[in-house]
Amino acid sequence: MIFRLSQKLAQKIEEAPKVCFPLDPNPFADWSATVFTADRAQYILLTNTPSLYSVVTFGRGVTHDGQFLEWL
Repeated sequence: MIFRLSQKLAQKIEEAPKVCFPLDPNPFADWSATVFTADRAQYILLTNTPSLYSVVTFGRGVTHDGQFLEWL
């Protein structure tokens, strides 16, 4: 499974993307993720890259890559 992190989310969870991968042949295995703020609360937006199917969840408390992966 490939997770493409935005720079803002990568800084939040202290994980720097090292390589840019091409699209995965399995359309269910390629996801993009970013973090945004609305009404002073942080949210994480996960989007399936090929289909643009999206999921929004709270981002509060996610401070490192282990928590991000546990949440998934």
